[in-house]
Amino acid sequence: MAPIKDTSLGVMSLEDSEKIWEMEKEWNNLLTKIPNSHPFMTPYWLGVTLELYGVMHEGKIYTLEIDRELAGITLLDVDMENRRGKILSPRYPNYFNEFIAYHEIREEFVEEILSALDVFIVTQIPESSPYYWIIKKLAENKKYGINITGQRNLKSLIVPENVEKWLYKIKGKASRIITSTLKRAKRFEEIETKRIEDVSELVDR
Repeated sequence: MAPIKDTSLGVMSLEDSEKIWEMEKEWNNLLTKIPNSHPFMTPYWLGVTLELYGVMHEGKIYTLEIDRELAGITLLDVDMENRRGKILSPRYPNYFNEFIAYHEIREEFVEEILSALDVFIVTQIPESSPYYWIIKKLAENKKYGINITGQRNLKSLIVPENVEKWLYKIKGKASRIITSTLKRAKRFEEIETKRIEDVSELVDR
């Protein structure tokens, strides 16, 4: 595998989820070669999430190819004018999103991206992730302005059988948010909801 310094990063605007679906095969192939990959790293998880909740601000897909093979990928919200960036996240709900890269080059991959920024806000990477500690180490060694907030829980909502009656009782902004989300969700043929208190419960299954 060629050194990361001999490669260049590719950046694509993420206006919708189409780019994710186009990369699905390569993305999944990369995940098969990464130890401890989990469902929240998959293009399906991120693609469906973005289809349901939309992309916030300036979404970008950062990819790294080595020897013409996808070796790293991450979704970020970056403001290059002010040199600020953060993990790409829809407004609703909170969800996991990590850097994805081969074990041998993951620290260099993260550093290559962060070197172009003055501030990087981490809100969706769990403390159990190696990337949480890689970013923390880079912050200490390079004195980056990085704000780290560990994400541990995946919020869920269990609604009663009579959804319409329940929505009628809810007022204002909360009702509009839930109604909009349900309308988007109906585009999918099957939707299964489960009560999961901690994301690790799902990852460990």
